[in-house]
Parts: sequence; C-alpha cells; structure tokens
Amino acid sequence: MSHTPWNKGRAVGQKTPLRQHQVWRIRRALEKRHRDRDRALFSLALDSMLRSSDLLALTVGAVCGEQLKPKARLTFRQQKTGRTVEVELTPYTRDALSEWIGRAEKERQDYLFTGRGDPHGPALSAAQYRKLVKGWVAMIGLNPEEYSTHSLRRTLPALVYRETKNIEAVRHLLGQSSVTATSHYLNRYFPYGLVIRGCCRKFITNDTLDVPHDGKMARRRLQHGDLTG
Repeated sequence: MSHTPWNKGRAVGQKTPLRQHQVWRIRRALEKRHRDRDRALFSLALDSMLRSSDLLALTVGAVCGEQLKPKARLTFRQQKTGRTVEVELTPYTRDALSEWIGRAEKERQDYLFTGRGDPHGPALSAAQYRKLVKGWVAMIGLNPEEYSTHSLRRTLPALVYRETKNIEAVRHLLGQSSVTATSHYLNRYFPYGLVIRGCCRKFITNDTLDVPHDGKMARRRLQHGDLTG
C-alpha cells in the first residue's frame, strides 16, 4: 500500500521575510479596507518582532500608559526564553494602535487583539493569527504558502542584517541568548547569505528606530517613499 507524504505539494520549512515595498502594500491595503485591528496587529508584529505566543498575550495595559496612549518604548519578557527584550514603536504603529483601541472601546485589562465584534473577549488564537497573515500577503498577490507569522518576526532583523552585517544588532533585536544562536538563525533562513542592498531609511516609515551598532545605540532614520528592493 502506497503512502503519500503529508507535506507533498506543500511549501514547508522556514518562511520568507517581507520586503519593504511589500510591507507598505499590505499597510495600504489594510488602510483602504478600514481593517483597524489588522493594521495595528501587522504593524506591532513588525516593530516588536515578538513570537506569536508573546504578541497575542498582550493586554492593552501592557502597551499603553496614561489615558490608554501607546508608549514609544516597551519592555517584554519572552515566554519561551524568559529573557527580556526592549521594543521601540514607531509613530505609525502607535497611531494604528491608538485608533484600534479607541474605536474598539477597549479597556486596560482587555487583550489587545481579539476577535471581531468582541473587543473584551479572549485573545486571538495562533491559528487565527496565522490565517490573518496568509490573508494579508494574498491581498497583494504573494503566495500564502511561503509566508506565516514568523515572517513578520524576521522582517526587520533581515533588513538590519542586510544594512549592517551586524549579528550582535540582530541578536539584541530578537532577544536571543547568543550570537551563535543568531548566526544559525540567519543562516537557516538565508542559506545563500544576505546581500547589502537598499538602506534602513527605505524600509517602513519616516520614523526612527534605535539599532545597536558596535555596542552603542545608533539612530537609524527610516523613510518611506522609495519602495524599491
């Protein structure tokens, strides 16, 4: 009796990070469709680089200060490793979060991302989040089989590594325990290496991002407008 492998005809393994022009196409598509929750979730996933388990567990109070205003800088403890990671949110992401929180009339104790029509209900599940991500990439004509939630975690680190070739910077961004682990992480996802092309100012927005370089926090200005790459 013949046996058909479960993964026959499926794209499995590590998923592809998004390119800068793809990020903007997805954002614009979500804006056009007035999908406030999805725009906030997509933007926070990119900025924070959190794993699904950490991202979906966030409450409104975890990202907001007084009057439920999203903070510019956040510190999270990762469930998987127990290590803390610092996150800077761009003004675009803070605006997207503020709009979502306000329109959904969320309260401080609510999960940040919940199902439609139930702003005070349970958090989105990992399966629901995965389905959303695949829907977002499909909106701009990408193959959903090549992307998943981890694509969003990997997008900004990939850009930083292309620009700086600084593995320590990527390790810091991801909150990983060692440069060795980060090196394996990059080598698994990009087996042919990353070629330096483009620059940080072309990536997501005209906001700023702090990226550690040679032990210091170097200010990188990210400007939109040039969507090549």
